[in-house]
Amino acid sequence: MSPLLLSLIVGILFLIVILNLFADEKKLDSGMARRLSEIKNSTYDLTDGQKADNKIKSNIKVLIQDTEYKIGLLGTILDRIEVTEKIRKMLKIADIKLTVDIFLIFSAISPSVCLLLGMLFPVNFFIFFVLGLILFSFPFMLVKIKIKKKLELFTQQFPDALGLVSSSLRAGHSLISSFQMVVHEMPEPICNIFKTVIDEISLGKDTRDALESMDQYLPGSLDLKFFVTAVLIQREIGGNLAEILDSLNYTIRERFKLIGQLKSQTAQSKMSGMVLGLAPIVLGLIIGLINPNYLKPLYESITGQLLLGFAIIWATIGFIIIKQITNIRV
Repeated sequence: MSPLLLSLIVGILFLIVILNLFADEKKLDSGMARRLSEIKNSTYDLTDGQKADNKIKSNIKVLIQDTEYKIGLLGTILDRIEVTEKIRKMLKIADIKLTVDIFLIFSAISPSVCLLLGMLFPVNFFIFFVLGLILFSFPFMLVKIKIKKKLELFTQQFPDALGLVSSSLRAGHSLISSFQMVVHEMPEPICNIFKTVIDEISLGKDTRDALESMDQYLPGSLDLKFFVTAVLIQREIGGNLAEILDSLNYTIRERFKLIGQLKSQTAQSKMSGMVLGLAPIVLGLIIGLINPNYLKPLYESITGQLLLGFAIIWATIGFIIIKQITNIRV
């Protein structure tokens, strides 16, 4: 395939994506209204209950696709891929207001350009290929970083929230009223998690089920799992929930102290890993600026590209090993 034809295909696909993104929202709203009307009328118009059931399920599935995907055809394809649900959960946990298809399109634009440049300049194809992989993984790294920051912020706020719930219970309030106190008094992200539980219970969901699904909004939080387990056990066998939460609050704060000590003791090793990972890149940039011709064989010849690829791979592996050694979970 010639580079000109490939550029034309990429341009047409990009134009289709842009047109879908900026489509009239009224068209989507009218389509959703029509399907809601079909769901309502199908319970009366169809005499066969099984057929009515199937039609309702079909319309509900289309409605879900309308809200979770911007591009219907791409959404139909993504629904059949298991990893799509994982990406959707990651975006939801990170509070990123993007549909899965738009997120994947944004992730694929830069790698597609790198692949196109690699076809236009075959000598440097390996460099463009590695750069494309890095650019494709970059949005996923940003999502994970945002989830990690949200988890850290939640962990810092959680002891204060436990103290608020415990004080509210001692004052005679119910558990749901205590959760409402957290929603009104605490900042994000902890208020959003408790608000979601209250909303689910208000809509008729069983309290136990709402509490059990609480840790799904932040799966990496061990403290949240302990809290849910403590509340559920207390609801089953009884006991003083305020004292249980005070004990959990004390345990979490003591764990903070231990984490702080570990961070101070592993700071030197983490800095060593960062220096070892960045040193080759910095030295390569400095040598490239001082004598550009010196590094040309490294990225213009096939042997040099292979050696550069192996160097990047092994440097990455070494950085990951050092990071795992210094990452002590408490």
